[in-house]
Amino acid sequence: MNYNDSGKLLYRIYKNPNSYRKIGERSWSWGVQDTIGNIYKDLVNKYDESNKLIERKTYGLNSDGDHKGTKLGEHTIFKYKNDNLIQEISGFSGDRPYYTNYEYDKENRLTKKYYFTEKESNTRRIEKYDYKDDKIRFLEYTEEDWTSKELRTYKIEFNYKYDDKGNWNEIVKKVDGKKLYKWIRQIEYYK
Repeated sequence: MNYNDSGKLLYRIYKNPNSYRKIGERSWSWGVQDTIGNIYKDLVNKYDESNKLIERKTYGLNSDGDHKGTKLGEHTIFKYKNDNLIQEISGFSGDRPYYTNYEYDKENRLTKKYYFTEKESNTRRIEKYDYKDDKIRFLEYTEEDWTSKELRTYKIEFNYKYDDKGNWNEIVKKVDGKKLYKWIRQIEYYK
């Protein structure tokens, strides 16, 4: 791994134990072929002058043609307004891109996150956040049902309990009014 002067990851080197081996006129075998493997950069990040991540590319072994070298896997562009991430545009080579948009309140807290392809009217997942005392109190989560293709909304509520120092020690998560999850943490304080 290689980092910039600010400690941000520039790229990652990966040793893939798998490789392709030709086993016939038009057939290839995929798997561990020898002890050497393939070493390549599988992730490359690019940052702006403020050190915000603006581009990420991932790579894998080329599975086309002669099966030599690497090829681009996912390519993501990150867009910001002030210090807030407002959009990610991601795509795999040959596929249409998909978008993740972010909206914030005046206190720079995430209030909405939604995903779509091609145009916003194709939104297939929406997350809306509501806060109380800087903690997420409610989440409205809407996603496309895999079978019906219709959007379904879940109402999620978080209830916090605090210790005498003001730190949360229990969170109960309710989905559509039913208690489904409970996180409990014990904090030991030094005297």
